[in-house]
Amino acid sequence: MKTSSSQYASPEQLAEIHVAMALDSAASGSRVVSVQMLDGWAFRVLLDRGADIGSAWYRGSPIAWISPIGENQPLQQPREFDWLSAFGGGLVTTCGLRNVGLPSEGHGQHGQISHSRARLLALDRRVDESGLSVLVRTVTDEVAPPTGHFRITRTISAQAGSGALSLLDVTTNLGSHEEPAPFLYHVNLGYPLVQPGTTYAWPGSRVISRDPDSAAQVGLVEAAGDCDDDAPEAVFEHEVVVGTDGRTAVVVTSPRAGLRCTITWSADTLPRLHQWVRRSRGWYVLGVEPANCSLMGRAHDRAEGRLECLPAGASRTTRLVVEVCDSAIPDSAVDRHDRRGHA
Repeated sequence: MKTSSSQYASPEQLAEIHVAMALDSAASGSRVVSVQMLDGWAFRVLLDRGADIGSAWYRGSPIAWISPIGENQPLQQPREFDWLSAFGGGLVTTCGLRNVGLPSEGHGQHGQISHSRARLLALDRRVDESGLSVLVRTVTDEVAPPTGHFRITRTISAQAGSGALSLLDVTTNLGSHEEPAPFLYHVNLGYPLVQPGTTYAWPGSRVISRDPDSAAQVGLVEAAGDCDDDAPEAVFEHEVVVGTDGRTAVVVTSPRAGLRCTITWSADTLPRLHQWVRRSRGWYVLGVEPANCSLMGRAHDRAEGRLECLPAGASRTTRLVVEVCDSAIPDSAVDRHDRRGHA
């Protein structure tokens, strides 16, 4: 849908942007950017949680899974498994920057970045030949005195009438030494997109189960299962096949909801892919997790010779696009990749 705001309405009418503070909840005092767009996305940017994307709806349908914990204030110094106690879900939770997965080498589960407060640099509505778009730009610092300093400059953008919600991150090591820099996007999808009958197309030819509980649920790799309060979580790693353009994608299709969601990312900087499944009440969720690391913690990756480091002064760029459309409409990522992800 193309809308000429100059003819019919102001940009402020077609895209609402509010900076607010949460009240009367576990997130009380936390800053939020709330965006609602004509014929497109409505989403919340959680400034005090690393500028992660919380609740996200597309044309009236919730896409993000929200945990029973919901939005929360950041933890001051999350250690061991503290991260899970404040995990509210949301469309995108960032994991890193010094550890991902199991607690390791003094760093807690999934690191510190999603508990770091972002600074808001820009809120912008733009109108050009392609229509009306919204841009949110933030910067988040993760400092480890006396020598460690990572910074993420994040740009989130969306367009009226479009199903694409884009996230661009530039991570820079401002410290004085090279540092381990594992990184993962925890993309959390829920009902009605994820329900029995929903199918998943992964860009890889081999699946590795994390443990026996996961191996026993390997049927969940390609399709959502029934709700089961007694089922343990299942985690799989997919060996990624990268497209000719350096990107790759996962496609989630829900015939019952009439929705298709394509998650595309920069596989040159995020070459690994994990899948997380839980299916108990309140925790019925599919996690799609592009990464540059395992889920076993930095010591495990170090021992395998696969721990990615970022030299002092160096930057890394990562891109993620979540695109939703009617499941009856052909999807560009499906056209480019068959079910095994070959270009």
